Amino acid sequence: MFSLLDDLLERDDINEFDIDEVPILPLRGTVAYPFIIMPLNIGVPRSTRLIKSSIKEGSLIGLVTSKQPELDEPGPENLHEIGVVARIHRVVRGDKDETLQIIVQGLERIRIDTYTETDPFLKAKVSLAPDDIDDTEEMEIEALRRRILELSEDIVEHMPQIPNEVTQFLDQVEDPRVIVYTIASNMRMDFEDQLNLLLENSLQEKMAFMARLMGRELEVLEIGQRIRTDTQEELDKTQREYYLRQQLRAIQKELGEEDDEAIIQEYREKIENGGMPEDAKKEALREL
Repeated sequence: MFSLLDDLLERDDINEFDIDEVPILPLRGTVAYPFIIMPLNIGVPRSTRLIKSSIKEGSLIGLVTSKQPELDEPGPENLHEIGVVARIHRVVRGDKDETLQIIVQGLERIRIDTYTETDPFLKAKVSLAPDDIDDTEEMEIEALRRRILELSEDIVEHMPQIPNEVTQFLDQVEDPRVIVYTIASNMRMDFEDQLNLLLENSLQEKMAFMARLMGRELEVLEIGQRIRTDTQEELDKTQREYYLRQQLRAIQKELGEEDDEAIIQEYREKIENGGMPEDAKKEALREL
């Protein structure tokens, strides 16, 4: 569920960078979040040119999700207006082709103001668009922060593959934005939910939306746990009954007793072939 947690504690100051104009890398079926480190595979020639150029120019790029993920090279009209400005941490070339594997870290939400270039890759003037925080909603935001942390602890309890350090990490984080984006980037979510979380401007609405998704995920996990428990109990019961029957047969064999199953089958055949009326036949089988 969670990855690269420690890296989130060391966040870049967005004010240190000039983001007036940045190359725009379209994301296909993927959503990038502020503060979050994520891997990306780059194979489209236009995107490859963008990465190579960006490394030379300062390693800042805009990550914007495409409205039509089936397009290899979407134009400005095919992209959402909200995205994330990110810094390229690492680039690794593919072994056999021109693909690149890159590691990027989101810095902040951005809004596309206007596209300035489309060739050899997309470039746009952007402005910072951090989540809106209303001072009058401070109490609600704190309540939502605590609720999200409670839900994260409950979810982790149902997923033994996740280390306990996850909840310890989240407890260290004061910024509710980091908490929300960290959980969102690692929790099972539909693509539309991932996108809507990024596009929502209000932090309070974003956190409330996240709390609802986490509540639903926890309910699914709890139902799954009950199903596994009931199935295991039924399996244990069946295995115990089978073991006892095998023991009973072994005892009967040792005592030289007749095989009850053989006797029952003999009487069943006699009833089936006896030519008695249907009602009498049903009653005889029931008695048998």
